[in-house]
Amino acid sequence: MVTPGYERTATQLLMPGAGTVPPGATNPYLYLGGLTQAADIVVRVMQSDEVAGVVAAEHPGVQLEVERDPNVSGPAIQITVTASSDEAAARALSAMVGQTGEVLERLQVDQGVTADDQMTVSTLTEDQESTLQQRSRLVMSAGVGFAVVVLTVLVASLVDGLIRRVRRSGRKGTRLAAGQRRAEDAEEENENTEVEREVEDVPEPDVDLDSESASPPGDELSAGDEGLPADGGESEVGRSVDPEHPALEEASSPGRKRKAR
Repeated sequence: MVTPGYERTATQLLMPGAGTVPPGATNPYLYLGGLTQAADIVVRVMQSDEVAGVVAAEHPGVQLEVERDPNVSGPAIQITVTASSDEAAARALSAMVGQTGEVLERLQVDQGVTADDQMTVSTLTEDQESTLQQRSRLVMSAGVGFAVVVLTVLVASLVDGLIRRVRRSGRKGTRLAAGQRRAEDAEEENENTEVEREVEDVPEPDVDLDSESASPPGDELSAGDEGLPADGGESEVGRSVDPEHPALEEASSPGRKRKAR
C-alpha cells in the first residue's frame, strides 16, 4: 500500500546588511536587487551533502528540496520537506530553516565581511500544518495498473501464440497423414497394376479343340476295321484295344444293323 506524503514549505528572504543601506534609509526591501546572486550561492550550499545530507540522515525517509523561489524575482529561498507523517515533516523543516542562517553567516565570515555589512535571513512563511500529497500515491497506483495491463497483454499474446502453434502442428500432422495415405494408396495401386501385367504376360496353353471335335471316334474305328483280317480274327491293333470300350461298341453297331437287314 502506498502511503500519502505530508508536505511542508518555508520561504526565506535575504536581507541587506545595515552598512550597505544608505544612511537614514528605513526600508531595506528597496535594496534587494543585488542579493539575487547571493541567494543562488546559498541555495547551492544548502543542497550539498554537508547541509541537506546531514538533515536527511537525521530524519530518515524525508525528502528535502531547496531552490530559489520561482514565483519571486528577489532573493527568496524556498524549502520544501516531504515526510511520511506530519510530525516528521515539521521537524525536518525546522532543521532546514535553521541551517540557512548558519550557512549564510559562515560564508560571509570566511570572506571577512564585517558584521555591519553582513546579510541576514528573514523567514517569510513556514507551514504549521502539512499538506497531504496524493500525487505519489496516484503515480504509484497508475504505474501498478499499467504494469498489470502490460502483463495481461503479454500473457494473452503468449497464450494466443501457443494456441496458434498447436493448431499449425495439428494441421501439419493431418496433412502429413493424408499425404502418407495417398502415397500408400498409390503404391498399392502400382502393385496391383504390376500383378495384372504379369498375369496378362503368362502364355495360354495351345489346345486345338477344333481338330478333336472334327474327327469323331467312329472314323478312327472304321479305319481300324479295314485292317482287320477277313476271317474275323483280331489284329494287333484290335488286341491292344479294350473290346468293352464304348467307341468299339459304337463302331460295331452299324455292322450289326446291316446283318439284321
